[in-house]
Amino acid sequence: MSQGPVVSIIIVTYNNADVIGGCLQALVRQRFCSFEVLLVDNASQDGTLAIVEREQGAFATRNISLQILPQTVNFGFAGGNRLPPDRRWPP
Repeated sequence: MSQGPVVSIIIVTYNNADVIGGCLQALVRQRFCSFEVLLVDNASQDGTLAIVEREQGAFATRNISLQILPQTVNFGFAGGNRLPPDRRWPP
């Protein structure tokens, strides 16, 4: 029986185009690969989401799940962490 990831990493971001690529690249370089990444983009306006989408291929190559949850409003850090991983808010 196949097991899911051991660790879930939640990244909540807003207008972090200058650092998000490096953050995701550091995760892909980890030797430990039994993790998934849930990335909540709180309606960034600086190209953050485009950078995240470009990094998806590196995660797929390593069989690491990168689930992107783009939002239409900024829910803040706490609100971004409370989002259900299977859908976007507002519904």
